[in-house]
Amino acid sequence: MFRENLLSFLGVSNFVYARQTIRKDIQLLSAAQGEASMTENSATYDGYVTKLYSPEQVACGVFLGGPVGLIYFLRANFLALGNNAAATKTVIYGLLSLLGCLALGLMLQEDVPGIIFAVIYIVAARMVVERHQKTKKDIANSLEYGFHSNWKVFGLGLLCLLGTALALFALASAWHFLFG
Repeated sequence: MFRENLLSFLGVSNFVYARQTIRKDIQLLSAAQGEASMTENSATYDGYVTKLYSPEQVACGVFLGGPVGLIYFLRANFLALGNNAAATKTVIYGLLSLLGCLALGLMLQEDVPGIIFAVIYIVAARMVVERHQKTKKDIANSLEYGFHSNWKVFGLGLLCLLGTALALFALASAWHFLFG
């Protein structure tokens, strides 16, 4: 109630209503024309809007989740945009970079800070999102796209952190077994 009154006072409520109405009209038009659209069961679709992770959300998810976060958040955006080939390439290149960084990390001196790898992953993820997906401005100005919740990014980032820890443990154990 307070939010509606505040938006009404600011003159924004008509814009918000109009934007929701336009999104509903776009959905109905797409369905009537028989275009392929995401189902309501999809995790990236809320009935009117295809949800994407913004470059900032991807960077935060990668900061929390490491290499597994990089793979997950980029792949999720590519799938939401309907680019399955890029989603597959993301998984392949992400796993290769995970292996490469682990091998490099095991060969480097102990005095080399590990934050270097985190910065590399964050910068790479942000560049991919901005160049090959949608920028924050594109998502905000679009009637077709919306943002995922920041809490979802936080939770998935923590789950990806667990996945990264498990992957690094498994790879380090295999490395130690093979190369002593």
